[in-house]
Amino acid sequence: MRCRLTQPTNYELEYLQESFNILQRIKSPDAEKVGELIIEVKFNQLLQQSPEAQQLYQQLESADEDTRNQIFARLRELMDDEDGNG
Repeated sequence: MRCRLTQPTNYELEYLQESFNILQRIKSPDAEKVGELIIEVKFNQLLQQSPEAQQLYQQLESADEDTRNQIFARLRELMDDEDGNG
């Protein structure tokens, strides 16, 4: 069976770039707290696995402050659900 390579989507490129940035910060001597990096990694995993999270994340750019706060709250709920805390 042949596998056909396709052009990555903008979302996939952003995900890979963000993952690379996290790895670079972990390696750097002035890396941020490990807990913050773990949250970022979990958030990126959530974006990779959840269509709802992807839609919410895309809405952030054009949302007003109240809507952004609602989106962040929902994203936190989704992250808690992924951790088994919800």
